[in-house]
Amino acid sequence: MKNTLILFIILTLHNCSPKVIHNTKTIDSYKQNALQKKFAYLLKIPTDSIYNLSLYKNLESWNSTKDSLDFESIPYPILFINYICYKQYHIELPNSYDEILKSEKVYPYLNTNYLKEGDLIFFKQKNNSHKLVGLYLKNKHFTYASTNGELNYIEIKDTLNNITILSNAKLFNR
Repeated sequence: MKNTLILFIILTLHNCSPKVIHNTKTIDSYKQNALQKKFAYLLKIPTDSIYNLSLYKNLESWNSTKDSLDFESIPYPILFINYICYKQYHIELPNSYDEILKSEKVYPYLNTNYLKEGDLIFFKQKNNSHKLVGLYLKNKHFTYASTNGELNYIEIKDTLNNITILSNAKLFNR
């Protein structure tokens, strides 16, 4: 009985650590909580539904990183997708919309019912001819970088009048 109690205390103390480990990266629990709250609010989901912390940490790092990237020939929407796919999934994508869509590292499909966190969404705004690519998050929400590099978070059902989804794609590394 005494050994069981000692084991219980050790396990309890171990689980009370101020750090949380996810995807082999350590994230301070205060920062984790703030990150979860921010994205839960944006995606309209419960806080504990945000568990892929490295993805959301990489999204957060985009704003501080984008200005330090020196790729004038690559527009921000493409640069953002390349940045996230490389940081999060270790996948290098081409530097244009059409090349990404035709890449051997993506598997295009049309039905938005099969979207999973990390899938790509290819779309265009109805008042603009430029094609864009975004990253699906959760709860029918995706994000993309505007031409000035700012991230936009969009709910698919709210975009029916403003955005036309051209395709979706699963990522895979060959």
